[in-house]
Amino acid sequence: MDILSTLNRTPSDWRYWAKCSRAELPAGELIPHHLLPFHQLDVAACFSVLSEMSVSVNEVLGGLLPVFKVMVACHDIGKYATAFQAKKLPLMEQLGKPPPSLPSNVHHTAAGFIFWRDIVCNAEGDGDRYAGLMPAAASMGYRADGGWTTLMQAAFCHHGEPVQIPNYFASEIFSDQEIRDCCCYIQAVHELFIPSGYKLPGQSSSALKRLSHSFAGLAVMADWLGSAEGHFSWVEGWAGTLEEYLTDYAIPQARLVLAETGVAPATPMGPLGLTQLFPYLAGKTPTPLQTAALNVAFSGRQNIVMVEDSPGSGKTEAALVLANRMMSAGAGEGVVLTLPTTATATSMFTRLGDVWHRLFTEGTEASCVLTHGRARPLMDRLLNNGHDVSDWLRSGGRQGLMANFGVGTVDQPLMGILAIRYQALRLAGLIGKILIIDEVHSYDIFTSSLLKSLLTQHATSGGSVICLSATMTLKLRQELVDAFFKGVGGNAAQAPRFQLDVFPAVSAWSPEIGIQEFAVAPASRKKVHLCLVHEQACLERRLLQAARQGKSVCWVRNTVEDAKEAYALLASQRPHGTVKLMHAKFTTADRAAKEQEVMDIFGPPGCPREESRPGMIVVSTQVIEQSLNCDFDVMASDLAPVDVLIQRSGRQHRHDRGERGVPEMLVLSPPTDGVVTADWYAEMFPRAAWVYRSHEHLFETARIIAEIPEWNLPEDVRGLVERVYDHDYQDTLYANFQDSQAENAGRGMAHRELSRRMSIDLPRGYAPMGYGKDLRAQTRLAEQPTVTLRLMGCGRADAEGYPTDGDVSVLQKLVDSSFTAGDDRDGFIRVQMDRSDNGTWIGLARKDTRPVIVEYSTELGVSVRKVE
Repeated sequence: MDILSTLNRTPSDWRYWAKCSRAELPAGELIPHHLLPFHQLDVAACFSVLSEMSVSVNEVLGGLLPVFKVMVACHDIGKYATAFQAKKLPLMEQLGKPPPSLPSNVHHTAAGFIFWRDIVCNAEGDGDRYAGLMPAAASMGYRADGGWTTLMQAAFCHHGEPVQIPNYFASEIFSDQEIRDCCCYIQAVHELFIPSGYKLPGQSSSALKRLSHSFAGLAVMADWLGSAEGHFSWVEGWAGTLEEYLTDYAIPQARLVLAETGVAPATPMGPLGLTQLFPYLAGKTPTPLQTAALNVAFSGRQNIVMVEDSPGSGKTEAALVLANRMMSAGAGEGVVLTLPTTATATSMFTRLGDVWHRLFTEGTEASCVLTHGRARPLMDRLLNNGHDVSDWLRSGGRQGLMANFGVGTVDQPLMGILAIRYQALRLAGLIGKILIIDEVHSYDIFTSSLLKSLLTQHATSGGSVICLSATMTLKLRQELVDAFFKGVGGNAAQAPRFQLDVFPAVSAWSPEIGIQEFAVAPASRKKVHLCLVHEQACLERRLLQAARQGKSVCWVRNTVEDAKEAYALLASQRPHGTVKLMHAKFTTADRAAKEQEVMDIFGPPGCPREESRPGMIVVSTQVIEQSLNCDFDVMASDLAPVDVLIQRSGRQHRHDRGERGVPEMLVLSPPTDGVVTADWYAEMFPRAAWVYRSHEHLFETARIIAEIPEWNLPEDVRGLVERVYDHDYQDTLYANFQDSQAENAGRGMAHRELSRRMSIDLPRGYAPMGYGKDLRAQTRLAEQPTVTLRLMGCGRADAEGYPTDGDVSVLQKLVDSSFTAGDDRDGFIRVQMDRSDNGTWIGLARKDTRPVIVEYSTELGVSVRKVE
């Protein structure tokens, strides 16, 4: 179609481009483009359809929904300005626009904010001249102060973060004609989206600020859906009306886009029985915890449930039963299940492959995504194996939270609380989702502080939470409830107080029903005998003797280097292949393979290689103690805090394999009698002393073992945990730990303050505060920072650096850049690896401009050493 015929059928006030081709075209040929009014209606259609399809989104936005539709339909009005249109001068001329007369460097997002403030809200009186062009808007009584400014930031500054608005007036950015054309469009969208007789509801400034993050994320989501290539056809000319475009094309197309991307809400299934949700439980007696989950009542949209029980008690199944019942009661439309590590998240995602879809009605096109930073390759492989999920959802961690069912690390939701770009998009992905947090006890002060802020925001947006733990303290339980209650609108002094202090237990609260508490009978009872061993050589002899007797053995060490040393010693005295090493310093693919091997040998009865169990030894770090359903005859552990030892003991005699006697857990520990110095722990464990910094907790744990060598689990769990973590350490017995106590207290205060500074200010709303990039986001603090190496050409990592299969983290003090200058893009340090003569992989990186050798093997993992 030639330029003239295109222009003749397009009103002049529509002749502004929003998107255009960057390709070089012959002179005089019409540049492919998408007209601005139609692009904005595409985005508004996605927003409108999502708000209509999702009960949760509709309820969150409430009575302001029509206004939000208008604001999203105006999200790019800053593009009416000459400064934007002139970015493509040839196209500007083809659209019949005069040469630029108001050059400006104001970004179109800020320009849109300024236009709405000055012209629509008439903040400076400039809008009086144009009120007749948009009477519907002029009569709304829009304001540009207080909480309304955060909503304006949310709508117009939609590129991932609120921005500082420059000191300009609209008349300095837009020509008179541009203002008039924009006003005509604003009048049209008010006629499209504001119902007859609608009155702007009264909202306090604080209420609008609380709403702003949700609105900002939904606006970004709509913009991404409406802007993605191939989602909407470009309109270069239109002879009909805007209403016809919206109703006949944009709305139907938006429904199709939401369905194809997997963002459209799925219909939850009604209440299900255990075997309906988990067919593999057919013929089995449900655990008491799983039965208790069926007794919790739900009403309304906001609920918090605390599930406390031992490892192996069926907490995951209980959580999904609770989620099913919540969704059936209208308390959610989807689930986000989070775990502490990428490995446990990936394992859980695979485990639930035949379960998650049962939460939604048959025939519903529900979506399920693995959401962590290293998920894409696995999702690609699953897609090839029949797991159907859109490329749009699996293209990044931010989008993954928009799926109907997500499994991942807790980091992705936590990044919704950090002051980083697109944090609001992550929060929007959680709207209507039941957030399940597994191993909630396992996070440090910094991450726990972020987690509490997340619970507050999730409750603010009407969400529900399920927390799972085997060793949660009563203090942490109450702090999590307080954080959630704050988001509901209360204050800590009025927060519900659970009275039940027994273990196991299920505790729930909702505004409508109040407190529900259930004491849960143990799924199994186990008496564990713990024995302190004060010499490593003695422990090694006992483990080797147990292996020679045909027992399966596991030794959990507190650091990777300690695990490697123990592995080398034990492997040298056992037949080849009978000693296994597990830690986190393997590539993702190799670690997954090792975990699968351990599950094949030490998993539940009937596992594929069960016959290999006798005489096998596994030396591992903490990676084995969470979410791996493995079972050993003999357990050993370096001294760790009491809750960690309880977790580790859950991997001993976990399944019924006949009579094996009373399980004995050997704990390598310094003596608790005699002279106890400040270096009591560090002298035996110099590396682990930096892992577990509260040495008074370790000393008290060792004293408990010496005094009470037999633990009745789970009945003793509460008392053991509370004795260590709710203990008065002012006694002279702990005098030599006073310096470390003071240091730890100071570190805790610093970490809480750091989490506060890195987080968004929820009461302030969506407002500028120095946002950063995802790359710099920190949801965990490490005493010794790490960097991620991408091992190129090593093992399963191809020459292109196949993402994540070749990724492994090392201490930043060992490596700080690639050997090839400028090859540290995307936060990865790329290392080209070559096969050495001994079968390992060797590469070069840099530390302080000097080369260092990176060595990798599937047996030992990664190591870094200086060039000799």
